[in-house]
Amino acid sequence: CLHPKVRQKVRQLRQISECPSLTRP
Repeated sequence: CLHPKVRQKVRQLRQISECPSLTRP
C-alpha cells in the first residue's frame, strides 16, 4: 500500500480500501 503521508492523495484515488492502515493518523 502507499505511505501514510500519501493518505491524502490516496483519499482522492480511493485506494484506502486496499490499505485500511492509511485511515489511521
